[in-house]
Amino acid sequence: MGLTSEDQNREVEKYIKEYDEVRIEYERIQKVFEEHAKEIAVSPPDNVRTVLTDPSTYQNLRESTLLPSRWPIAASVAAALFAFASLFLLQQSNQLKNELAGTEAQFQVYKEECEAEQKTQQSLNARFAFISDPQTKAHMIKGNTLLPSSASIAYWNNEKGEGHLHLVDMPAPPDKHCYQIWADVEGKMIPIGILPKNEEWLELKFLANAESLNITIEPDGGSDHPNVERLIGNAFI
Repeated sequence: MGLTSEDQNREVEKYIKEYDEVRIEYERIQKVFEEHAKEIAVSPPDNVRTVLTDPSTYQNLRESTLLPSRWPIAASVAAALFAFASLFLLQQSNQLKNELAGTEAQFQVYKEECEAEQKTQQSLNARFAFISDPQTKAHMIKGNTLLPSSASIAYWNNEKGEGHLHLVDMPAPPDKHCYQIWADVEGKMIPIGILPKNEEWLELKFLANAESLNITIEPDGGSDHPNVERLIGNAFI
């Protein structure tokens, strides 16, 4: 009826094809139009022939007989159809936006998990490559009488200038204390790391002239000088 734009027409037609709810309502309103057209149908007045042969009578006849007064009702029905379709499309749009937001959030979670897994895999690959290097030497640091159950392995590579410590079996340190590892360089004990409490692998500060590695029990945060009375294990490298 020319009450909607071409873009609106295409949009409604698209959703009539895609959604059964719109198609059913569209077909129902079409039937309403048909029934309404039948109700307002009028037979051509007797003076139509006069109008066709004498245009001067057109104005009076147009005002009195040719234009049914019920067309505004049909226009209202058409407007109701467009309002229904617009409301339906708005609801569908909001639903799709919510679903899209949920999908994007889930995708972000998966992305972060994949990135974390990828970093972990890269770290494991680098660790394996380091351990497998012919120049990497493994040194077992077994616990002494102070902590006989402890065991760790130090991997030392002078060519690459890297050192790592694998905590094989380290009991939790005493309360408010930590394990600290030291390198003996020309008789001087130099701190090269604090053993993590919830991890199994520690990258050590590399010292090229280190002669031995030593682990002591120190207050939380570590010490500047080792408490040799609480030495729990050492290994010559």
